[in-house]
Amino acid sequence: IRPQLELSAIYVRRVDLDGPGEAAWKISPEGLGINVEPTIAISPSGDAAYCVWVHRVHDPDQPGLIESNRGRRLLYSIYSKGTNSWSAPESVLANLDDYDSLYPGVLEPSIALRDEMNGLLAFTAVAAGSPETDTGLGLGRLVYICRLVDGVFLEPVLIHGKCRLVYGYRPEVDLTIPSEVLEDPCAASLRGIEGFVAFESRGLEQGCGDIMIATLPEGAEEPSDASSDFLPADPEDCESNVSVGFGGCELGIGYWSAPGGLGGGRGKGGAHGFQTRRIRLEPDLSVEGCTLSYPFAAPGSVVTAKVEVKNRGLARAPVDGNGASTAGLLFIYADEGGGEREAARRGLPVLLPGEVQVVEVQLEMPHEPVRLRVQIDPNPVDRDRTNDSRQCFFGAPCPRDLTCRVAQRRGPAARVGVELSWTNPALYEELYLYRDGAMFVALPGSFTSFTDFGASPGLHTYSVRARIDSSRSVRATCEIDVPPPSPPSPQFRRADVDGNGGLEITDAIRLLCFLFLGCHAPPCPDAADADDNGELEITDAIRILGFLFLGAPPPRAPFPACGVDLTDDGLVCQTQPRCRP
Repeated sequence: IRPQLELSAIYVRRVDLDGPGEAAWKISPEGLGINVEPTIAISPSGDAAYCVWVHRVHDPDQPGLIESNRGRRLLYSIYSKGTNSWSAPESVLANLDDYDSLYPGVLEPSIALRDEMNGLLAFTAVAAGSPETDTGLGLGRLVYICRLVDGVFLEPVLIHGKCRLVYGYRPEVDLTIPSEVLEDPCAASLRGIEGFVAFESRGLEQGCGDIMIATLPEGAEEPSDASSDFLPADPEDCESNVSVGFGGCELGIGYWSAPGGLGGGRGKGGAHGFQTRRIRLEPDLSVEGCTLSYPFAAPGSVVTAKVEVKNRGLARAPVDGNGASTAGLLFIYADEGGGEREAARRGLPVLLPGEVQVVEVQLEMPHEPVRLRVQIDPNPVDRDRTNDSRQCFFGAPCPRDLTCRVAQRRGPAARVGVELSWTNPALYEELYLYRDGAMFVALPGSFTSFTDFGASPGLHTYSVRARIDSSRSVRATCEIDVPPPSPPSPQFRRADVDGNGGLEITDAIRLLCFLFLGCHAPPCPDAADADDNGELEITDAIRILGFLFLGAPPPRAPFPACGVDLTDDGLVCQTQPRCRP
């Protein structure tokens, strides 16, 4: 059923404690036209009121609102208590004849007044250049705010958020913060804040999303980044139709909640319907970043540290009774041994919600590289203390998890080595390896292992050190006791059971005789293990015969040439006469 929107009009009517008053005023333009979604705000004194709504001139050949986003604009009318009358409707953006070029499909206005001439308007629109049929109702509406200054609406500003662009719906504005009557601590924490903007961000499912909240500092062109951190919810939930109101030291939020998505809330058994929450108005100072002008300088060099601090909360940073900031930054050097020492302290300015400040401090590169930790301290009031600190490398970090183990090299010339392995926490330019305090090799910075075959038997201490630019890390060390080398491994030819230097049927017969007739054991049991499974079985004779007469695979190495057994099993033998070096 399609309502006759071209016949719609906007009426206002006074209501007091006794109920509706005199007859209603019609404030929308004369003639046919679409007039929908009125929003009204009354000044704190009650001497003025503004009503804003969406208007489109009627054209019988033009599609409806659902089929087209063209031709709409925002109109407003002002009520004066002194004359008890409403003004003729005017366009909110008086200098913009064509809303479609910048704000097609305007909808959902919400207005709040600071006084008779100043306030804030919020509304949504689809992106400029969108197709005419794109209403943005499923996904894609943008939230704008528009300041009312001395009775004039200024140019709209797009609300940005964590992902730079936040799709939003049904914005609500609240500017009723009577600072002059607030009691501490609210009077101090909310000074300089004009109000709050809340809206529903759209998820993947139509009508679903999180409730986003932004703070509007006095005089700022745009509010703080909108965030849903203040009202966390299940990602599958639908939250919509938000309302917002200030009271005391809290922000009251009301919204529709459907756990599990539209149509699925009741099935999941969650609370389904209108929800209310109270959000404490507190600052949230966060260390957003820390950069060093030369992080890998030589010891004694002076380096500039730049620290970015942002207020992610809903109130300004804590202050004392004189309005001065009580928050600061503490710079700490943390060495590889777990020791810490204070490097510097700096005060922080008073940050309003969404405000960012960069603090610079000069630091001297210590003799040994450290980790530089920057934390907000003191910080008497903070909503979320998990983002109060950040650390970075100040000098080349030490290689991690160094291990040493004995490495045996099998073969005629058996050797014992030490295998070193470690992890690189940074991109090194060069690595230095030390044995008993003396450097014995330099490696490219990408290496994470090395085997040293030059160590003599006995206890040794190994160290690994890294270099980045002019900075050299402290040494990671490990100790290991190197055993003497094992005797050379015997050489033999696999499957040469009788040791005559060739592979013949007699080798299979000799093995079968040993297995089933009680003949003497082969002189080299390891050679008789033709399949190299560590056992002398009939399968070894089958392997020999299969290779000789059926084209089966050859015996396992060493074959056909002499060599050592690379498999660690229980079979041993002396070197075969025909395989002696």
